[in-house]
Amino acid sequence: MLWYRTSEVPSGPVNIPAPYATRKLKKGEHCELYFFTNVGLAEAESFAASIDNEALTLLKSDNGQHVWVPASSSRDKSAVIKDEDFTWEQFGEAAVRLINAVKEHDWEKDRIDMHIRFWSALEEHPWRRSPRNHLKRALLLYQSQQRQKWHRAIGTTQGFSLAKLNEEAPRDACEESRERERTAQLDNLRQVSERYAAIMAQAANSHNHLRYPSNLKCPFSHPQSSHNADFTDHKRQCSFWNTPPSPPSFSNGLLPACTVCLGRHWHLVIDCRATRTWDNKYDTFTERVHKALFTKDGRCICTRWQREEGCLDCHDVKHICSGCSLSSHGVQKCSCAQKTAPNDAV
Repeated sequence: MLWYRTSEVPSGPVNIPAPYATRKLKKGEHCELYFFTNVGLAEAESFAASIDNEALTLLKSDNGQHVWVPASSSRDKSAVIKDEDFTWEQFGEAAVRLINAVKEHDWEKDRIDMHIRFWSALEEHPWRRSPRNHLKRALLLYQSQQRQKWHRAIGTTQGFSLAKLNEEAPRDACEESRERERTAQLDNLRQVSERYAAIMAQAANSHNHLRYPSNLKCPFSHPQSSHNADFTDHKRQCSFWNTPPSPPSFSNGLLPACTVCLGRHWHLVIDCRATRTWDNKYDTFTERVHKALFTKDGRCICTRWQREEGCLDCHDVKHICSGCSLSSHGVQKCSCAQKTAPNDAV
C-alpha cells in the first residue's frame, strides 16, 4: 500500500515515541507516561535521528551484571519524570497518546478498553477537582502504583482489572503522598540548617578574636581562660538565649523551659541539639530544624503554644506539648520540664 506517496507533509510535529518506549509497548510491558508527554516526544525526535540502530551500549542490569544492549532501546531512567510526579496537564497529554500507541502495537481490545475506563474514572473522581493539591497528587500516585502492579500480575494467578477503582487504595496513596511531602519538607529544612550552620561556623572562625561573655556561655561548654575586654555592648545581647544578661522578668522568677530538652539552664534554646531530656531520663520528643520545631517523626508543631500564655491561632493539630505530646498544655506547664528553685535564677 503506497499511502505515503499521496500523503501531504505534516504541518506539525510527528509524534513518534522513543525507541525505548516502542520496544516496551511491542512486548506489552509497562512504559512510563513520560515518553508520551510533549517533553518526552520532543526528546525522542532528536534522540532517534542521532542513534545508530546497530550501536551497542554497556548497561548494568538489576542483578548487578553488565550487559550489552542496543543503544536505541536503552534509556537513562534518571532523566525520566515519574508518573506520580506529573501535573494533571502532563497526564492528559500522555494518556491519550499512549492509548493510540498501544492500538498501533495491537494490544488486545479488552486491555485497551480497561485503560480507557481506568483513566476516565480518575478524571471523574471527586479528588480530581479538589482544591487540595495533595488529593490530586494522590490520584496520580494511585494511577502509577496500580498500573505497574497490573503489569507485574499479568500471567499470574493474581491478575486483576484496572477498570474499577479500589476505594481504599486512593486513601492509602493519599497518606503516602502526604508522608512523602512531609519527608521532602523536612529534608529541605535540614539541608538549609546544615548550610546555615556551615556559614555560621565559617563566620565564627573568621572572627575568632571575639568571645562571648562568660555569663552567656552554656554551662556544659569548655571554660575560657580569658575574655576580650573590647567586646562591644551590642554583642552582649542575644535574643535566642532562654534568658537575657539582666535579671529575668518572669512572674515566677524562673527561666522558661527549653522546648527540646525541657531544661531551664542557660543555653541557646533556639538551636538546642539535645537528644535526651535535661535529667537524662527520656529521649527528646522534638528537635529544632532551622529554628522551626519538629517532632522526631517529622510533624511541625507550634512554638507559641509552648509559651506560658499559649497560642490563639486556629491550628489545633499543631498544639501539642513538645515534651510529652499532650494537647492539654505547652512545655511550660509540662510535668516533665525542669522545676528550678527561684534562687537558681540570676
